[in-house]
Amino acid sequence: MLAQPAMKGHVMDAFYSGVWGPSKEDFFKHDPDGEYLVVGQGYDHTKTLIGEKNSGGTEILYDTGEYVLELISKIESGELPCGKIYTASVHFRDYMEGTS
Repeated sequence: MLAQPAMKGHVMDAFYSGVWGPSKEDFFKHDPDGEYLVVGQGYDHTKTLIGEKNSGGTEILYDTGEYVLELISKIESGELPCGKIYTASVHFRDYMEGTS
C-alpha cells in the first residue's frame, strides 16, 4: 500500500482523495488486479498546522481544515456520490518556524 505519495521537496504532491489500484499504464486509472493500493491523502496541509509553506517551499492553500469540510459538504449535497471511499489526512509539524 502506498499512502500519501509525495515528490522530493513536496513540489507537485498528489492531493487526491480515495483508494485505488493504479494500472501499469496510468497511475490514476484503477486496476482491480493491480499490484498495490494507493490511499490518497486529500489536501492535508493547513497554515494552522504547517505554516505558510511546506518544507519544500510550496505555499499552503488552506488556513484551516477547510478541505475536510468541503469534502463533507460535497458528499452531503450529492456533488460527490455516496458509497465511495473518500480520504483525507492531517499533517502536523513537530515545530513551527519561529518557535523553539
